[in-house]
Amino acid sequence: MGRYTMQSMSPIRYLMNNVLPETEAVVELGSGWSSNLFQLFVGLGRPCCNDVDFIGAEYTDDGRSCARIIADLDGVVRYKDYYMDYRNADVSFLKSYKKHVLVFTHHSIEQVDFIDPKLYQQLAALDAQVTLIHFEPVGWQRDARLLAARQAGDDDLFKLLQKQLPNSLVTEQDQINNAAWLSWRGGYNVNLTAVIKKFADSGQITMVETAYDFSGRGNVLNPSTLYHVKFKK
Repeated sequence: MGRYTMQSMSPIRYLMNNVLPETEAVVELGSGWSSNLFQLFVGLGRPCCNDVDFIGAEYTDDGRSCARIIADLDGVVRYKDYYMDYRNADVSFLKSYKKHVLVFTHHSIEQVDFIDPKLYQQLAALDAQVTLIHFEPVGWQRDARLLAARQAGDDDLFKLLQKQLPNSLVTEQDQINNAAWLSWRGGYNVNLTAVIKKFADSGQITMVETAYDFSGRGNVLNPSTLYHVKFKK
């Protein structure tokens, strides 16, 4: 009845708009088989990508191997892959870039309960200007009560939310509750929002744009949240 809606956004189009003339590398953290990177390459067009490296930073061997096969089949995309673990972050492979690097994540941080804040420290220390864009289902973390419950291991609260699921697709708070429940069930991330807030409060990053609860058509219990930040130099 129009009481329960979600924003619509295309992550690929959004990322395309943040590839600048001075961009030297586009990096996806938790890239899987780098589908998003290859979509960006196709969307931007080969003439716009002659001087841009597309980098898949992925935890799994299979993801990196699959991406290399696809890149080799294309034969033109400047694709590189590196091992990357959110719990023990190392993005030293970006040290050679001096102009602009676009880094993004798309529903990969959700799979890691606690990410290492060292990731942000390393990005801040790079010589290049860094744009970081997250598309992650962490909007529920803006609810202090639910976040405290996750951190305290309050299973009873989330079991109660589960009972309310079939009839709770009405208000914004329902959406937040449902997403928090799914995060609890899957053991998903609980600290991305806190890490971003810490670095914003310290003045190391600038918040460019934030948008909650969009692109939930595939799973209304797991909508994306956009955190778009730039590191200060």
